[in-house]
Amino acid sequence: MARILLVQQEGDECLKLLRLLQSAGHAVEAASSHHTASRLFAHNPADVVIADLGLPNQEALGFIQGLRCHYGDIHVIALCPPEEQDSAKSGLSASAWVRMSSAVGVRRALTRPLDDGSLLAAVSALVPREVARM
Repeated sequence: MARILLVQQEGDECLKLLRLLQSAGHAVEAASSHHTASRLFAHNPADVVIADLGLPNQEALGFIQGLRCHYGDIHVIALCPPEEQDSAKSGLSASAWVRMSSAVGVRRALTRPLDDGSLLAAVSALVPREVARM
């Protein structure tokens, strides 16, 4: 079981991801903003941070970079916006988001729509073996 911090806008998608991760045996805290996520992480560091790069009015890559700067080598999975949604908003392709997130130390970048199995596999790949056995 891993401690996971899910940084995702509130709503159906957040609830779906929360339930998926909990059903896989993980302890999950959810935050709907990077500010809240930073506070939660400071009080209870997570084994894995799953961060939505498409949160409105937020600088997701700066948030990830700040966490890594303050806390060192943390495990981050980035959720990239779908190609069609993001191109209209920022002009960035999904592959551009993946490259930029990799540059700030993201270990895995998944493009929406998410496949449940891919997310769980990404978490499993990042969770230290001693944590997974607890």
